[in-house]
Amino acid sequence: MSGVIMGAKSMSSMVVITLCVAFDLGFALFHLAFWRWLKWPQSLKGSGTLNQSITQTLNLMLSYVLVVYGVSLCASTHNVQSLLALSGAGFWLLRSMAQPALFLRTRLSWAMTVLFAVGAILHGAAWVLTRVPGNSA
Repeated sequence: MSGVIMGAKSMSSMVVITLCVAFDLGFALFHLAFWRWLKWPQSLKGSGTLNQSITQTLNLMLSYVLVVYGVSLCASTHNVQSLLALSGAGFWLLRSMAQPALFLRTRLSWAMTVLFAVGAILHGAAWVLTRVPGNSA
């Protein structure tokens, strides 16, 4: 019976890790779509050449980091998964706090804040599940 319970714990850990990976990869794709959705680089011209370059570079680098992070979370060992999950929880928590401080407080902005908080909760749950003995993904 204890093998079944441990198997269920391991399964829940795998499911949550998979959701975290999908969340991170989804946001990488979201950021890569900025060029099309926000009509970059044309719409950035008013901010000046330097800001235009910095904005696009930072967005590209963030997309890369989210892909590497998602793949690493999926492919890492149990102990590394725990650290990555905790780091992800912190990243998405900070992102959820930055949203209302840095963006207009529209319904869409509040929806994004909630979505970022969901990311923090998902990664926090992954951290908790990877900390439980015998519950490796």
